Amino acid sequence: MARKPYILIVRQLGGIGDVIMLSCVFRGLREKYPEHTLKYVTAHIYLGGALTDVAEHNPYIDEIVWIEPYEGCSLRTKQVWGQYYGGCPSIEDEILWKKADMAVCLNTACVDYEWENMHNRSVKKPRYQIWCEAAGVVPSSYAPIYRVTPEEREKAKRVFDERGWTGQKIVGVGINACDPKRGVASSKTQQVCIGLQKAGVIPVTIDNSASIPGVQSIIGHRLRDLIPLLERMDVVVSVDSGLIHMAGAVGTPVVGLFGPTDYRMRMGNYLGSATDSSTMMDCAPCWYSFKCRRDINPAEHVKCLQKITPDVIIEETLRWVDRGRKVPLTEPSVL
Repeated sequence: MARKPYILIVRQLGGIGDVIMLSCVFRGLREKYPEHTLKYVTAHIYLGGALTDVAEHNPYIDEIVWIEPYEGCSLRTKQVWGQYYGGCPSIEDEILWKKADMAVCLNTACVDYEWENMHNRSVKKPRYQIWCEAAGVVPSSYAPIYRVTPEEREKAKRVFDERGWTGQKIVGVGINACDPKRGVASSKTQQVCIGLQKAGVIPVTIDNSASIPGVQSIIGHRLRDLIPLLERMDVVVSVDSGLIHMAGAVGTPVVGLFGPTDYRMRMGNYLGSATDSSTMMDCAPCWYSFKCRRDINPAEHVKCLQKITPDVIIEETLRWVDRGRKVPLTEPSVL
């Protein structure tokens, strides 16, 4: 029996939002190479198994191979992240790589593009497009792929029933990102939550650093358990973090709070609204150059996020609570 041809895609690093955005690569590969087996090399320990959770919910992936980056990564990965992986074995020496009909490492594709363009604020390609181009595909849709199972939906329903959320208007709220300079002040989050409560909505914080008196939270859930909960929520409010992509991937409307980054590069495939920082500050989006942080006055730091008022967030969130998911998916509207 002839060996079935296979394509190997490697992605062992990055945040949760990255691997969710990257998922559309496999749609493009399946459409272009319908007879090939799609194998995905990812990490199991890194990020507590979150990368594996995302991969296991992508029906286009035929086989998942666990190789931690320190066990084997590409030469380019070692060049870019030499301080961490410079001495690690090369994945190009693995039989799995050598026998592949096509092998592509996506560990550094977005870094290779963005780092060069961040300095002059000319990041014009969203990451999902960067990864698809690196893999040589143009999928029929760049929308992310995450298929929640019936068992996971039933488990999420039980949580909602136990919390008394079933039949209520539930809004998830996230204030922090892996880079704290993309987050908002906890005092602003508290004002948003209080305002939502006054409007008859139940806010639920999704952040282990946010403890607000009188506000419920969901923390400590593995990604495969958290995403079905987000799917049941009416709206998710979040800064530029993986939470936006988790909610967006399952069709939950998102109110995205963007400052140093450009919402166009993150939310193009999601239902919802986003702040356009370029309308608030001449220097925004600065893509992490943060000239404002050179000011001796801390009040001037990351002013683009500071200018997003609680009232604006509350108003936009309630608008999406009312609209629900009854609108067609188009470009996200701008606050």
